[in-house]
Amino acid sequence: MTNAGIRPSYQRTMIFGYLLKTNSHPAAEAIFNALKGHISTLSLTTVYNTLNLLTTKGLINRLPISGQQARFDGFIKQHAHFSCYKCGRIYDVTLDTGALQFKEQHGFKVTDYQAVFKGICKLCKK
Repeated sequence: MTNAGIRPSYQRTMIFGYLLKTNSHPAAEAIFNALKGHISTLSLTTVYNTLNLLTTKGLINRLPISGQQARFDGFIKQHAHFSCYKCGRIYDVTLDTGALQFKEQHGFKVTDYQAVFKGICKLCKK
């Protein structure tokens, strides 16, 4: 965090650490609920402010999934997501580099992408 110019307070470190350890792509409220028992001084405002700061500094991603409250991802390596219409779970999806060949074919320089697949997950299909 200090390399990104962020003063690493206890709350910020705990929020960032939580995002690095989970793959559930939590909303701010879920992060608050998970950490409030461990940090007596934590407020929902602190969680929102920290998430905005970490996103601005490129340490986490805010997921572009419409129709849901903002969700966050601590795994910042380029990947896509699958969002289930029924349960709202979000899964990481690895894209083959061949899927991005259009950039070379058309002379683009892609520095970031956000891809979201939507449907029904295997747990909800049962």
